[in-house]
Amino acid sequence: MDDDVLTTLKILIIGETNVGKSSLLLRFTDDSFDPAQSPTIGVDFKTKVLTTDGNTVKLAIWDTAGQERFRTLTPSYYRGAQGAILVYDVTRKSTFVKLETWLDELDTYSTKSNIVKMVVGNKIDKQEDRQVSREEGIQFARRHQTLFIEASAKTKDGVQCAFEELVQKVIQTPGLWETEGGGDSILVSGQQVSAVPSCGGWRCNVHFRGRSRNCYSLAIRSVHRALVFATKGRKLKKEDMKILWDTRITAACEEHNFTYPLLQEGLSRSNVLLNRKSLADLAAWEPRTFEALTNLAWKRVAQDGLAGVSDIGDPPEGVITRGMLK
Repeated sequence: MDDDVLTTLKILIIGETNVGKSSLLLRFTDDSFDPAQSPTIGVDFKTKVLTTDGNTVKLAIWDTAGQERFRTLTPSYYRGAQGAILVYDVTRKSTFVKLETWLDELDTYSTKSNIVKMVVGNKIDKQEDRQVSREEGIQFARRHQTLFIEASAKTKDGVQCAFEELVQKVIQTPGLWETEGGGDSILVSGQQVSAVPSCGGWRCNVHFRGRSRNCYSLAIRSVHRALVFATKGRKLKKEDMKILWDTRITAACEEHNFTYPLLQEGLSRSNVLLNRKSLADLAAWEPRTFEALTNLAWKRVAQDGLAGVSDIGDPPEGVITRGMLK
């Protein structure tokens, strides 16, 4: 990552199907609009570097499917997100009413209690078909203490502003994010202030002698140092090792814009035989092989209609499949 990038922020875009989530994302990241945009299958992912108020951040933006049949895939995508954009279609009242459900889901699965929320009323270019007034949107946002804006992915109105305002609020929220590259200060409203990084990692409950400690892994390499600190060299129980393995795998999946549940599903569908410990070891010591495994898994779940991805390579050499064992 470039030295001038303060941090990477995970942003979610959620809401009912056909409200224009993908169109908002494409307008923001690529400045493009496709009137025949097809519904997202599973999840889509894009990145963009944004500079606002003198702070440069990298945004990892997750666009989730609104269809009910993909709802079982979404809980893992909420993990670690610092911001969420809840989208409704101003020409369809039902999508506005459903925001309550999406807020409940966000509160249930989000791992950060102070996640910043932005409500976006999309498709304001269709004023003649409007069913939700601007005042209704404002009242909803006030009631749920969220940011609010109306926008149009087609005309660009409000799109850039929505993301910028969300990012500004995230940066101004203490403990919600962590600096990268050793940075220790940020700009808030033109003033240089100390950054307050959060632990931001994956929590593991480590047990020994009847006591429990929490250790946090900010990166794959941190797992071992956290383990030594948390246990003071004492032997871990088997269930604690499983937690640490899962932590390592989950963190590695995030680095490759993937999720652990989808990795498991994709490898299973590809007949790849690797247990939890083997995956954790590959994540820590063989990052290229682990990346190839995520590529293989992502390609398979895409082929089976579980995630919106394409053109991913072949499995790495040396991976044993059930087909090879026959």
